[in-house]
Amino acid sequence: MQRLTLLFHSQFLLCWKFATPSAQHLTGTSNPGRLSCLRYGRFEHPEKGYSLVNHVIATHTATCPIDCTWKCLRDARCQSFNYANSGKTFSPVLEVYNSLSSKSNRNVEPWEEIDLFAPRLYVKMVEHVLTRQQVSYYVSFVPRTVRSCQQLKTLGANQNGIYKINPDGQGVINVYCDQTTDGGGWTVVQRRSRPYKQSFERTWVEYRVGFGDLSKEFWLGNYNLHRIASSDSILRIDLHRTNGQKGYAKYGGFRVADETEKYRCDMSSYEGNIGNGFYGNTDPKLNIRGMKFGTPDQDNDNHPGKCFPYGAWWANQCGEVNLNARDGPHWGPWTSQPYLNFSEMKLHRTNGQKGYAKYGEFRVADETDKYRCDMSSYEGNIGNGFYGKTNPKLNTRRMRFGTPDQDNDNYSGKCFPHGGWWANQCGEVNPNARLGPFWHPWASHSDLNFSEMKVRHN
Repeated sequence: MQRLTLLFHSQFLLCWKFATPSAQHLTGTSNPGRLSCLRYGRFEHPEKGYSLVNHVIATHTATCPIDCTWKCLRDARCQSFNYANSGKTFSPVLEVYNSLSSKSNRNVEPWEEIDLFAPRLYVKMVEHVLTRQQVSYYVSFVPRTVRSCQQLKTLGANQNGIYKINPDGQGVINVYCDQTTDGGGWTVVQRRSRPYKQSFERTWVEYRVGFGDLSKEFWLGNYNLHRIASSDSILRIDLHRTNGQKGYAKYGGFRVADETEKYRCDMSSYEGNIGNGFYGNTDPKLNIRGMKFGTPDQDNDNHPGKCFPYGAWWANQCGEVNLNARDGPHWGPWTSQPYLNFSEMKLHRTNGQKGYAKYGEFRVADETDKYRCDMSSYEGNIGNGFYGKTNPKLNTRRMRFGTPDQDNDNYSGKCFPHGGWWANQCGEVNPNARLGPFWHPWASHSDLNFSEMKVRHN
C-alpha cells in the first residue's frame, strides 16, 4: 500500500482559472476543431462578425484562438483580442471601456470573418453604431483581474512601468511595477528623488488617497497600501546617498491595517544594510513597529507634542526615520537627511501559507492501462482535488494519464494541449500545468509558488 502526499505553497497571486466556452458557440462545419482549440482559453465566446478597433497594440499570426489567448495573457496591456478565421490574424486590444453608445463609441465595427474575444463578458443591449438597430453585443468588459506586479511578471510583463492591478478584487488601481530589482514583481508605493519637487506636506485625506506622479515622486495612498498589504507581505526600501552609495532594507511579514486602526503597520523580520529603522533601536520609544500613521492634521503618536508638524509617517514617541519628511527622506541608522537623494518603498505580496493532501492506497497502473491512477482515502487542508467534486466529470480518480500527444481523457477535445495529468472531462487540478501548478479547491484565486508530490510505501 502506498500513500501520495502533495504540498503547495500559496503566494496570494491569481491562478488563472480558464473559462470553458459553451459548445454551441464553438462548433460548426467551417471550423470543427475550434472546441478543442479553445477549451483552455481564458477568453469567453466572441461576438461573431465584429471587431474592436482604435485600441490595437499588436498584430500576430496564429493557428487557432488558443495561441491568441497565450499571447494576450502574457501581455499585461491586453484586455481582449480580435481573431480572423480566414487569415488567422490576432490583434490584441488595449483597454476597452464599459461606456458604449451610438453617439460616443466607435470601437465596435462589423467585420466579416472576425471574432471578438474578451474576458468575463456579459450581454449588453446597445444601439448599433451604423444601422441604429438594437442588437446584443458581448462588449461590456470587466478588466482582467491581475492582483499584483508579481503576477504581471509571471505573465511576461518584464519592463518597469505603470500597470493596472486589482489587489483585493475591490477595484483597479494604477501602480508602478519594478520588474528588475531583486527578481522583480515589486509594487512601488513611495518614491522621492532630489531635488524633491513634489510636496509631501499633505493632509490625512491626501495621504489616504495618494498623490504625485507614478513615474516621478509619489505616495500611492494608505488606502491602497492596506489593500496590497492587508496580509503578510515583504516591504523593500531602497535608499541612495549623494555619494552614489546604495542601500536597502527588507521587512518580512509587513502589514498595514485599515483606516479604523489609523493604518497601523507591523512586520516580523528585517534584513538589509541600512539598519533597522522600524524596530532596531535600543530605545523602544524610537521604534515604530505596531504604530499608527500620523499627519500634520492627525496626531496619532504617543508623543506629548506632534511628531509630524510637516510630512507624515508612523511613530511612537517620534523616531529616527521618515521617508516622507518635508525636506526629503531621512533614515537615521544609515545616514542623516541631507545625504540622501533617493528613496523608494515597494511591496511584494506573500503569506507563506502551506497546504497538503494525502491519499491512502494510491496506485498507478502500467503503460498498457495508460498509467491509470486510483486511491481510497483523502486527508489534508487543500481540498480533495482527485475525487471531491459533486460533478463526477471533474473527478480524476481511476482516470488515465494524458499528455499533449496522448489524449486519454473522456473529453471531446483535449484536456492537455500543454502539460500532462489525469483527467476525465478535464478537472480543476494540475500541478503540471504549463503556467505553473494549480489546485482550485484550495487556491482558485491565488498562484502557487511550490508543489511537490511524494510517494511512501507502507
